[in-house]
Amino acid sequence: MSKTGSGRERLYLAVIVILILVIAGFYLQSFLTTGSQVQAVDRVKGVYELISEADVEVLSVEEISGMYKVLLRTKGTTGDTLQEIYVTKDGSLTTDKIIITDDYIVRLENEKIFAECLKEKGLLIFGQSNEINTIQQLQLLGSFSYKVYVDCLGANLEACQQLGIQEIPTVAYDDKAYVGVKTLEWFETLTGCEMQTV
Repeated sequence: MSKTGSGRERLYLAVIVILILVIAGFYLQSFLTTGSQVQAVDRVKGVYELISEADVEVLSVEEISGMYKVLLRTKGTTGDTLQEIYVTKDGSLTTDKIIITDDYIVRLENEKIFAECLKEKGLLIFGQSNEINTIQQLQLLGSFSYKVYVDCLGANLEACQQLGIQEIPTVAYDDKAYVGVKTLEWFETLTGCEMQTV
């Protein structure tokens, strides 16, 4: 009878050990998921703060179909904007077609520094947002080209005409006007500002 008793005790002990391992596994998985969620959401939040140059608040995060559904609120000068984004668990891809890599973040930061340098030097680009050459010029300068851009449409049309802007795009710098699409190298040579490459 003692063999039967010790066999049951071993069986009970084995069941208890298995239950402990299963419970520990669930807690570990939950901990790892929470850690990955925080990293993914923080990465997306940081990119949106960089792009919008405003405070971004995470309102909610929900796991759906292997991705995180993130509700962001951007606090801008014209009011708050809500944006719902789905992001992969590693924080590298969002639904608004942004692929977030370290290189992408560095490129955004470099574009911002370059545009701010151009702005500090007093450079302006006059154009029209519906004109192909203006669009090409702004795309060439990157995500922060709006810092040096003046749209010669609507209310600004008269002001641009008074400044003597006859062709677009026109770059105004140091009391001189330069007509046409210019390269990054041209802007660097003209102003001394440098676009760092990744």
